[in-house]
Amino acid sequence: MTEEVQKPTVTFNDKAYDLESLPQDVKDLISVHQMWNTELVEQRRNVFKTEAAMRSVLNELETRFKQVDADAAAPVAEVAPAVEVAPEAAPV
Repeated sequence: MTEEVQKPTVTFNDKAYDLESLPQDVKDLISVHQMWNTELVEQRRNVFKTEAAMRSVLNELETRFKQVDADAAAPVAEVAPAVEVAPEAAPV
């Protein structure tokens, strides 16, 4: 029984190509495309994480501003008026 080893292929515009038979410059371009695709996926993840972090900060800001508003609306305790003290007469 012989096992058939399948050669790696690349499908482009619905046509399969034997990867090993492609010119080196095409292989290099495929490699660049794969690398950039991987980077793009990672950048999308980073954007998602940043957006989630920003939502968290906005939620915290909402909570803090509600507290600021509540503090501003709280009645202020009355303070006795200040008493002015006359300056002492300077010695002559």
